Amino acid sequence: MRIAALFLLAALPVVALTIHVPADQPTIQAGIDVASEGDTVIVASGTYTGDGNRDLDFGGKEIALIGAGMDLTILDVEGVSGSGDSHFGVKITGGQGRTTLLQDLTILNGYMYGQASGLLISQSSPTVRGVAVRECSTGYYVRAVVSYDGAPLIVDCVVAHCSSGGISLSHGAPELVDVDVYSCGSYQSGNGINLAGTDAVLTRVHVRFNMNPIVGGGIYISGGSPVLSDCLIEGNWAQDQFVGEGGGVFCGHSSTAEFNGCRFLDNVAGNKGGALSVYEASPTLIDCYFSENDGGYTGGTIAYTVGSGVLRNCTIVRSLGGAVFASHESSTPTIENCILAMSESGTGVRAEIGALPNILCSDIFDHPGGLFGGEMPDVIGIAGNFSADPIFCDPSGGDFRIWADSPCAPGNNECGVLIGALPVGCGTATKATTWSEVKALF
Repeated sequence: MRIAALFLLAALPVVALTIHVPADQPTIQAGIDVASEGDTVIVASGTYTGDGNRDLDFGGKEIALIGAGMDLTILDVEGVSGSGDSHFGVKITGGQGRTTLLQDLTILNGYMYGQASGLLISQSSPTVRGVAVRECSTGYYVRAVVSYDGAPLIVDCVVAHCSSGGISLSHGAPELVDVDVYSCGSYQSGNGINLAGTDAVLTRVHVRFNMNPIVGGGIYISGGSPVLSDCLIEGNWAQDQFVGEGGGVFCGHSSTAEFNGCRFLDNVAGNKGGALSVYEASPTLIDCYFSENDGGYTGGTIAYTVGSGVLRNCTIVRSLGGAVFASHESSTPTIENCILAMSESGTGVRAEIGALPNILCSDIFDHPGGLFGGEMPDVIGIAGNFSADPIFCDPSGGDFRIWADSPCAPGNNECGVLIGALPVGCGTATKATTWSEVKALF
């Protein structure tokens, strides 16, 4: 009878518990410590400080830690730079999977010299949803949020005002969806997002107003094959006048990154590659839109240095320093079905030191420094390339879709394809004001 009862007890399902902080346990770590696999720790609204509410460790358990909301449950870590009083927010390092959940809270004021100060994920793949990490610093080249060799899912999160940088994803295959990274990095170090040897997937990620003194103000990519789709890369800086490159993105070290439908706006590099700098890498960019990026001293909204890859169905307008710059004989990017138009300064395509971009079915129009510069040959009339007003819907108003009778519309060009990133968005341009006519008004 006793043996039968034991078997019956063993067969009963384990009921997951909900532990409330501070109602059931006085601190967040106390709630985590008493939780078992599958349990949920609910943290009420309020600001939580001091021991037990910082340096939180999931302890290898598959549990959920859920606040009352990003703006309602605040973990004020109170880390102080230079004082020896170093503290981080949360770490998940026990090999947990996607059922482990961190949700609906803010981690504030973390400081750990040379270590992740906000959130550390190592060799684990939790789900992080509705979490903000703000004003965290490492005092070094380590970002506030770090994922190493895992596949976490990070959704609807914010990383902001972290002076040593926002997010670092190293190795593994993490996913970021609807994440906003802004105002991270400084004149000394950091940037928005660092991707190192990873096959990360970034979807609708906004990377805005971040900076690095030298390279990759918005995003730094080293190796790996990350995929970025429908992302916004805006207002980022790599500001050094002599070596600053990749204001928006730096892509290097054999990376084969992919960008699909991304927007690069108002990024600045002190030397070259206002939106994107490619070094010994081969990224593919499809359906991407570039506007008002500043390539600095050397120039180029996109700069290839010993770089290749594909630029297909992209629109590059209002560049400062020209649209595309390529240098060194190994720089052989393919530019296909693209509009390169209306630069504020510089050339359409410039090549130096043996570089030779392969341009196909593209419209290269209206560049103050000429359509081509340096060693780049004139390819107008070759391989479907032409130079004609794209007839944008409303260039003065920032609408760079094209009219139905634009030479870049399908059926209106030798290649019979859509040229540029943006579709037909307005009717026949019989009475439209062309870009040339717009410029004549000023």
